[in-house]
Amino acid sequence: MGMRAILTVILSLFLLGQVSAQQKVIKNDEACYIHLVEKGNTLYGISKQYAVGIPDLFRVNPDARLGITVGQELYIPIASIDRKEARNSPELEGSILFHEVKKGETLYSLGKTYKVDINDILEANLNIIDGTLSKGQRVRIPTSKVQEEEALVEPAVRDSLILHEVLPGETLYGITKLYNITEDSLRNVNGGLPQGLKAGSTIRIPRYRDDFSSSSHPKGSMSAMSLGRPESRPMKEVTAAFLLPFSLTGSDSSLFRGKSELMRMTDIAFEFYRGARYALDELEDEGLRARVIVMDVGSGQQDIDKAILSLEKEKVDIVIGPMHRGAFKLISENQRMNGVHFVSPVSKNLDISQNSTSVSKVNASSEVQMGHLARFVKESYGQDNIVVISNAKRSQFEEFKKAWMVQDSLGNYTFQGKTFSTLEWSRGMETSLQNALSPDKENVIVFPCAERSVVTEFMSKLAMTSFKKFNITLIGLEEWLTYDNLDMELLNTMNLTVCVNKFIDSNSQNFMDFMQHYYASYNTIPSKDGYAFQAYDITKYYIGGLLDHGRPFIDHQDRWTEEGILLGFKMRSRGDGSFENMYSLIIQNQDQEFKVLDKE
Repeated sequence: MGMRAILTVILSLFLLGQVSAQQKVIKNDEACYIHLVEKGNTLYGISKQYAVGIPDLFRVNPDARLGITVGQELYIPIASIDRKEARNSPELEGSILFHEVKKGETLYSLGKTYKVDINDILEANLNIIDGTLSKGQRVRIPTSKVQEEEALVEPAVRDSLILHEVLPGETLYGITKLYNITEDSLRNVNGGLPQGLKAGSTIRIPRYRDDFSSSSHPKGSMSAMSLGRPESRPMKEVTAAFLLPFSLTGSDSSLFRGKSELMRMTDIAFEFYRGARYALDELEDEGLRARVIVMDVGSGQQDIDKAILSLEKEKVDIVIGPMHRGAFKLISENQRMNGVHFVSPVSKNLDISQNSTSVSKVNASSEVQMGHLARFVKESYGQDNIVVISNAKRSQFEEFKKAWMVQDSLGNYTFQGKTFSTLEWSRGMETSLQNALSPDKENVIVFPCAERSVVTEFMSKLAMTSFKKFNITLIGLEEWLTYDNLDMELLNTMNLTVCVNKFIDSNSQNFMDFMQHYYASYNTIPSKDGYAFQAYDITKYYIGGLLDHGRPFIDHQDRWTEEGILLGFKMRSRGDGSFENMYSLIIQNQDQEFKVLDKE
């Protein structure tokens, strides 16, 4: 999806949000709108959105005095709405009110109007320069920072029950069978479902979430321990450090090709921080109280020494970064870092086998990807003609072969069942490759090579007329997706298939929501490299894990799995306090678009 198309989607979503119709019902003989409480909503924010007083909300929603819950239906008394104020009432998204600046308004007046400290407004609006506002500007007001009594600014807590998004065509009967529940219990926790099921709506399932803290469960309900997970001790206060290369030191400059590369690292750092900040805002809406320490860390020794000294003084629960592989190893392996957990956000080839401290590597290694790829080819194309090309520069042929074979009781690897034919890479291999292909069967060519020049030359051979008579499925590597000189039409014709550890579904609602928020906040969109999405996913998984489960989450993260916008998390313990991600996907180019064929 191009930049123009993405911006069109963002603007379309925004406009749709403005014209959505309000549902009206009668509650205690009074006409009311229904507000479905979203994650992060506060009673204060809802009252401002609808221009209705808090006492009026409590009058028709007496239980709201005890707090509000995600998915709850809150009744808004229509007769109590201040019509004059409602004409210019702010929009509410999660915990954020979006105020449109009117002529003469200042940060001071906004702070006074919403009872929010000016510094909290500035922190929520990084695009405000020199504290000046312009007419029509949209300003984010964080309702969780409002100086009101706690009950009014406490964000909606996550529902203890499972939430289910209704798909087109789903029925009550189908959902009750899916979750093994009764129709009466389903209706009871959803207000009777007077409007029936609506595709795209979210309903509550009368069954406790697996990750809901056992301390919050009523007696006799399922605890985390009974699910084979450690007992959860949620944390409300988490101290996290982000080590990012905002401005590289002079000692780093020799590692990059001129100023442009230095600027690129700075751009990456800011984009990563923005994605992490968005995730932290959402987690704060769920009750997190975070102390975030941001350090400017490049790859120079001075930066590394300074980071070690600073981290030693701070009592941090988790460190995300640094983004340079060398700096990450030097800092995380330092003996003074014992007791600190580090998360590597970058290189999939980072070696964590020598780490003496607790480390998580979130990008699946090449060995993990080759294992998944070999299993997929064997299971999906076992009846086809499989040809694997070996011995090219930067080839992963040996990893692929080892993953394909089976280890016997003596530890020896042998071929069992379906095998493949092997061709050795050479510039003049056209004839031998044609002889290895079958005109009557599907031909699966596996070329596990990451050398750009070799891949380019190989693709030029496949483009020859003599290969057009064969049905070919081409299996390559994730690195190919970054090569902008390959014939995309040819790759589409041959259904290019690769194993990746990162993938974005640009049609998903999570992606759309992220893009809308990012553009509204920064007046730009994330780069195609995906650092903002990566930061968001890592922050939600690790800091969110600490929020929900406490320190046991870090020590037993292999017992929780999750899929984010870009990354999935299926962490495997190495037995030494370190973890590596086993999550990967097989994607295939079909009709100019990559589609997911398999996940592990």
